[in-house]
Amino acid sequence: MEVRIMTYDPENKDTYFYVDDWNMVMVNEGTLSWRDSIGRTFDGYVAWGDLRFIDGVRECFIWKDGFRRHPDFPYCNDMSRDHISYALILFAYVKQGFDFFKLSRHLKWRISKKHTMRGLWLWIKGFYHPAWRFLFYVAKIFEMLGMLIWNRSLRIIARVKPERTQEEWDPETVHNRTKIQIWAGKKVFPAYALHNFAWQLHVLPDCFGKWLLKKIGLLMTGRTNYVVRHLFGDNPCNDIITYWDIMKYKSMTGGRWTTTLDELNDRWVEIREDSGVNDLDVDYLIGVINT
Repeated sequence: MEVRIMTYDPENKDTYFYVDDWNMVMVNEGTLSWRDSIGRTFDGYVAWGDLRFIDGVRECFIWKDGFRRHPDFPYCNDMSRDHISYALILFAYVKQGFDFFKLSRHLKWRISKKHTMRGLWLWIKGFYHPAWRFLFYVAKIFEMLGMLIWNRSLRIIARVKPERTQEEWDPETVHNRTKIQIWAGKKVFPAYALHNFAWQLHVLPDCFGKWLLKKIGLLMTGRTNYVVRHLFGDNPCNDIITYWDIMKYKSMTGGRWTTTLDELNDRWVEIREDSGVNDLDVDYLIGVINT
């Protein structure tokens, strides 16, 4: 469903989102956008389909001293599980089986000083072998059912209102949260992990276990997170996601699709005034809907 013209201009470096000389999608805000560049570059490929993004992500994993969050930044032993996952998802999404195999073969249980493989190890095994995939589904069904109950309980305890639309959302909410809402935001199964998990499921073969996990994931997803809802099987143009929702969505700061527009959010998320070129979140939404 093509609803808009893409806003991609890789030569423009003055926009909020831009593509740097290492073919990584960056943010012109602060100095730490390189830390999330792998996941953001994956979003960029889904949005814009630039094959150079594959090369950019690949460059993060060729260093002898260890994996890096960006090819041009030094190794600091803090690679996250999510960004390993996004790199593997990218290679699976574009059918780069050799890159997927090469990266997965070199992974160790301890990814960095702070992070281990945990559930990612089972997903990688399941990508290749049906028996491991069955174990992945069984383990995740129990885990995600527990997280569904946990998240809903936290929302009730902290008196979190339903997720708002971007027009209803007040960015100042992040500064007006109660102590228990701040605590709940730190304990909840986060939206960024749910977004990553939705893509892990997307690149696996269809089966009952995948279908059931998508249903559970949908129950955990905010009503206005159109990207994750679609990945979990909520079709566009129904009672939740409408054609008009997609048409009127405006680009936002703060990584809209990996957070929630409610009292659990701890990021500054607002509609951008300078949108129109390299609107990653807008074009990414269209890319996902067309997937």
